[in-house]
Amino acid sequence: MRTPELPSVTVIDRLPIPDASPEVVLASKLSRAIPAGFGIRLAAMLIDAALVTFLAIPVWIVAQTLFSRSPSLAALLVPAILGVLSMVYTLVFWATKGATPGKLFLRLRIVGARAATREGLGWGTAIVRALGYLVSGALLGVGFLLVAFTSQKQGLHDLIAGTRVVRLR
Repeated sequence: MRTPELPSVTVIDRLPIPDASPEVVLASKLSRAIPAGFGIRLAAMLIDAALVTFLAIPVWIVAQTLFSRSPSLAALLVPAILGVLSMVYTLVFWATKGATPGKLFLRLRIVGARAATREGLGWGTAIVRALGYLVSGALLGVGFLLVAFTSQKQGLHDLIAGTRVVRLR
């Protein structure tokens, strides 16, 4: 009885290699990621501020038109509306993408405990991080300055939420 022959190496070499799943690709990128420093995070924040300002122009125009007879009401409502718009923008991108457009443009990503299995931070972590932003700001910005002095480049908001911002290679 004859034993079946093994395929030659050249046949094996021609077999297609399956693509890695998105989770495997993300985990691979994050394993090579280094903490993002203060300067690049500030640059990402300035990009986001420019985008939010651009998005806020129509809101400002509508509010000024609606409240043209009551400038004091417009002076109160417009900053409140813009603040809410900014917070919604930030929360949605953190929760669903793990980064705002400014961070994505600079190849930065916010990672947490479940970073390798999720696309974004999730709503719970995003909200906790946003509350940490409020605390960092309430301390006259000292919470944000911690990024420059901690080994993993984490601000107070990152420490509160259990997150860090990394540069993807």
